[in-house]
Amino acid sequence: MTKYKGCNYCRHFRPEGTCPAFDPGLIPMGIVDGRIKHTEPLPSQKNTIVYEPTEKWIGHRLKTGDYEPPRKIQD
Repeated sequence: MTKYKGCNYCRHFRPEGTCPAFDPGLIPMGIVDGRIKHTEPLPSQKNTIVYEPTEKWIGHRLKTGDYEPPRKIQD
């Protein structure tokens, strides 16, 4: 199983600090502060987007051009 490293190491995390898993993109504080591991959809979610690990944190991906915008997931 992949180690959970939080939003900064998730491929869905956007540079402005939002996530397509949540409407309007605002990540719940429990996930941001690490109390909740977002490895399964939350009951309040309207989609099934969850943590997908990347090797590099968001700052490094942006700096090196490795940032790949999250793909759209159809439910």
